[in-house]
Amino acid sequence: MKGWQMKKIVLLWTRLIDSLKALGQPEGKMKLFVDAVMRELTAHDIDRHINGCIGCGNCGHYCLLYLTTNDSKHHPKLKSDFLREIFWRYCTLWGRILGWLGLTSTPTDQDLVEKTALYFGEEGCCTMCGRCSLACPQGVNPSRLTFLIRAGLSAVGIVPELIAEIRKNAATTGNSFGLSWDDSMGRAIKDAEKHGLTVPVGKKGAEWLFPCSAIGTAHHWDKFHIVVAVLQAAGVDFTCSSEISDTGTEPWTTAVDLSLARKFATALAEEALRLGCRGVIIGECACDVRIYTIEAADIFESRGLEVAYMDALLLEKAQEGALPLKRVKRAVTLHPPCWSVRKTGYGETIRALLRLCVTDIVEMTPRDGESFCCSGGAGAMRVWPANRPGRNIRREVAELKAAQIRSTGVDLVVTPCATCAMALQDTVEFYNIPAKATLLMQMVYEAMLNARSDNARAVPREKTAAGEAVVAA
Repeated sequence: MKGWQMKKIVLLWTRLIDSLKALGQPEGKMKLFVDAVMRELTAHDIDRHINGCIGCGNCGHYCLLYLTTNDSKHHPKLKSDFLREIFWRYCTLWGRILGWLGLTSTPTDQDLVEKTALYFGEEGCCTMCGRCSLACPQGVNPSRLTFLIRAGLSAVGIVPELIAEIRKNAATTGNSFGLSWDDSMGRAIKDAEKHGLTVPVGKKGAEWLFPCSAIGTAHHWDKFHIVVAVLQAAGVDFTCSSEISDTGTEPWTTAVDLSLARKFATALAEEALRLGCRGVIIGECACDVRIYTIEAADIFESRGLEVAYMDALLLEKAQEGALPLKRVKRAVTLHPPCWSVRKTGYGETIRALLRLCVTDIVEMTPRDGESFCCSGGAGAMRVWPANRPGRNIRREVAELKAAQIRSTGVDLVVTPCATCAMALQDTVEFYNIPAKATLLMQMVYEAMLNARSDNARAVPREKTAAGEAVVAA
């Protein structure tokens, strides 16, 4: 065969392939959805999470939402199949050809509309905790596909009213609750000042920039002084910023508007650079820990910045002797947040810090990587808030966590996550458990004050969440 003939055959074959690829292409909102998902989909996602599923259904045995509802629509495998079907139909050559010929099902824009309530929590409360992945012999992570489905729906704009509100607030005010800086970080800083603490704001040359999640300043602003007191006691050189009132937790993990979320991360990194900081400290928000140490790490690494998880930093300071701690005499149980433990690996760090703060930890079973979710993360507490009366699907799922807590027999649940603390407090109240939930930082604060009491017994004493009198800050 002559060279020109071969070239002609190759050209014709290439045109044929291109024509076949053009067949069955998505249109309308489905095209926007597919484009958004494909921007985030990695080769690992395709090989492991989409093509790796063998259909055994084991993931359902570890999903608290499915176990408590026994509703197939909440089965992790079946929920993941929605994205698999879309990928196979629109992103593979054979899927496009068979779809064009009408020989396979073709997901439509209406399917996207009908699925939004399921994936954003109005029909459930999947927290994307990742527990389902523990049961998969293939290493498939259904929660990753749920995350991508949310990202696609968000990009298309097919979202519940609450999600649309979060996106609008974040985009227009820089805070997912729609709060101004004065009503979020500003309020928290003023409260800290009432406790006799001076909070640096916009301090150039500080070693660390410390932002706070919107969930922290909206619901735990009156605890901010505890964080400041501990950081200062540990000798951490930090500053807050008058430009940052939200870390972008909800754009990342609730609305999953990844374009908007990355703007938050970029703004945080640029502010750290402007102030001449070494990096940023991420506080007790489990979703933030995962996002900023894993998902958005490249945004900071590319600028030569570090990301420090606060509890890991404080453990280091305590072990060095820079942060004196004396154990408070009481028994507590520890709730390890899914997003910072199972999904990020900080379980032993968190437990080691708590061991320095209390005399007795009564463990829940199972614990750490297999621990039950608090049922509040990734937007579940926003969709099903604590002030929403009666039994609902989030509280139904939380019944398993309630049983765990009750079985320990202790009256204090400690967790290093602002959202988990809210969810756990709602759980113990709803299920009439004689206990309460508090942040790990509260216990660090109390242990710090307890250590000070040895050297300053004449200082006025205050009552703590642990129910003991310790030296005031």
